Amino acid sequence: MRVAAWLLLAVPGAWSECAQSFGRLRGGSADPQQLINGAGEFLGSSATAVAGSAPSSATLSVVASVGGKSRSSKLLNAVFGTRFATALQLGPQDPASAGAWLASSPSMPGCLVLETRPLAQVGKERSAADSCKLTTFCLSLADALIMHSPCVKPTAALVKETYERVFSHHLAAMLSGGDGRTMLVHVRDPDDSLPEAAVRAACKDAWSAATAATEFKGKAFSDLFELVLITVPAESDDAEGFEAGVEALRSTLSGVGGRLGKASGFADVAKKAWEASGAIIDQQPSEAWLTERYLAGRSYEAAFAQAQLVLQRWSKQVAKGVVVSGFGPEATSMLNTALNTFDAGVSTCSSDASPMIAQFRSRLQKALNNDVTELFQKQRQQLTTSTINRFKGQLLKVMGRGGAVAEWQHEGLRRNAEKHFDAAIGQLMVDGVGDQTRVQLTTSFGKQLTELTAKFLESPPMQLQAIAAMRRKTGKAPKPPRGIRAGVGLVGALRNQFGGGQGNLQTYAGYVDGLNSVHVMYANDGAIADSSGAEPPPFRWQPKMNFDISI
Repeated sequence: MRVAAWLLLAVPGAWSECAQSFGRLRGGSADPQQLINGAGEFLGSSATAVAGSAPSSATLSVVASVGGKSRSSKLLNAVFGTRFATALQLGPQDPASAGAWLASSPSMPGCLVLETRPLAQVGKERSAADSCKLTTFCLSLADALIMHSPCVKPTAALVKETYERVFSHHLAAMLSGGDGRTMLVHVRDPDDSLPEAAVRAACKDAWSAATAATEFKGKAFSDLFELVLITVPAESDDAEGFEAGVEALRSTLSGVGGRLGKASGFADVAKKAWEASGAIIDQQPSEAWLTERYLAGRSYEAAFAQAQLVLQRWSKQVAKGVVVSGFGPEATSMLNTALNTFDAGVSTCSSDASPMIAQFRSRLQKALNNDVTELFQKQRQQLTTSTINRFKGQLLKVMGRGGAVAEWQHEGLRRNAEKHFDAAIGQLMVDGVGDQTRVQLTTSFGKQLTELTAKFLESPPMQLQAIAAMRRKTGKAPKPPRGIRAGVGLVGALRNQFGGGQGNLQTYAGYVDGLNSVHVMYANDGAIADSSGAEPPPFRWQPKMNFDISI
């Protein structure tokens, strides 16, 4: 006996080989083998080898584990005596080790343990070893499915979402998994404050939601599943609590009955389950892509609705013929705000969604640019019309006064019209919207004004104004009507001694309206004596009557 012990200690790896041999004698292989690789290929040889290590007379039972990463591996090793890899892996799963790994439990003869290591979803297509596909495969094959809590402190909504996803994919693949009930073991952290009743209610609600549109609608959750909740702390945090959780889980799973029968048929059943899982789920877009598409769509709607509030207010003003003051800067700010709102809504999306997000962003920008361009064109037309009408009115006044429009008058009015249009169109210009520049728009308006002026000078209204002006120049003044007209004229004088009072400041102002008139004179000659030798009074006035007699 001493020699045997010495040999085991002296030969490297002898003890582990002896342990494996002992496990095989009991009917189990602790070392896991890859059942499904990262490319989604089912390895039938691994299924046959692992299932063949179980006792030939035993009825197989399958326990699968979903989620938990390295913590799940440690728990499986502690419960079943397996040797799944427990190294903590940061970042995404390595494709070489992704998929599903199968081991036969040395401590529970006839029990096959299945661990999943899903590949992260990238882009629209699901990965070959997708988490939903692996979970559906496990649920269709396993007698008991260990579901690790989605986080340390989940909400009831998160638990419901997790289980609803599992049930929905399971039902979509139409994998009933046999006649018996499947045990769902919900493993959670001690810090999880969600009551057990809330977890059970969330699972039942998830089942009801998943079956609402299927033939299973109305079927009770308890008819197909048995839910067990077990609290297992991390071994590094609470070793005693971890051992207690392991013992509780071992006790719970020890009585699980096998639905697959003998080991000889395991490989075929597992292969069919994997193919059935992929037949439906592989056709669906990845959940990551659907989530990012939802975020992009929601951000698009939010940004578009925010911009429409401003655009509707402007549309009402433009419909009334009003040119919105400061339209250009405000529209530029509105467009930037809408795009910033969209960018903030999709900030959590991955780089793989960049083409899709760029498509949504381009669509949003194009839609808003079209609305802004439409408002700009309407206001440009209104501005052009109002400026031209104003220019025509000024030409009519000039023609009415002199009977002709001189070249310098025409150029001055034209220059003022172009300056007015240029200043106004500059306030309407929106950065990045429209193909024409401010200079091009002003030049186009100038050409339009030139063509219009040549036609308008020969138009009937201008000719009538010229004829009327010529008649006023050449015709006799009209004879006033017969009668007597009277008016009042007031003449006043203001004198003071401001600035020395020597009369060095004088001014005169008056107003005449027909026979009525008012004239006022001011002078600072208050210190100069008048003809009587006295200083003049500060104010004196003189009224007079005016008469116009027409016979």
